[in-house]
Amino acid sequence: MAVLNLPHFQVRSLSLTNFAYTQSVTGTFQINLLIHNPNDKFPLNYDTFRTVLYYKNATLSQSHIAPFMQNIKADTTLNVTISAANVTVPQSYSLLMNKEITERGSLEFNVEIVTSIKFGTVKRLFKEKRIMKRDIFVECSRVQVRIMSNATSGELAGAMDCQSYNY
Repeated sequence: MAVLNLPHFQVRSLSLTNFAYTQSVTGTFQINLLIHNPNDKFPLNYDTFRTVLYYKNATLSQSHIAPFMQNIKADTTLNVTISAANVTVPQSYSLLMNKEITERGSLEFNVEIVTSIKFGTVKRLFKEKRIMKRDIFVECSRVQVRIMSNATSGELAGAMDCQSYNY
């Protein structure tokens, strides 16, 4: 049976624009992801790709990416846009956001990715290899975004590696 090495994910950059928070959160998050396929035998076909953005445990928004293929040992860059429009959060969260921005000049967000990968799609004369599928969960915790002095924009403090798990 074929063994799949899980792809490696990294948040390379994250920028935040049109950010506002009171009892609701509004903003546009541009996330640049680097995905590395460590496999030397399998190209990876990503069927579904959903990215979800959280502040603490409050879901701010999500985005879906069209299916794509990644070659053997390849690096792929994805740009994901997530827009939050007047997402209601508990009042304690908006107070906490204000405190974090005032004290640290930054906010921490969590990015989660759920994707379905197909691999092993090789056809040979008179033989056909079985297509295998894995659902992958990727967690990018405590992604620190520096909030600019105008408090309406921000950027990632530094590139961050994520953890991948079989789902």
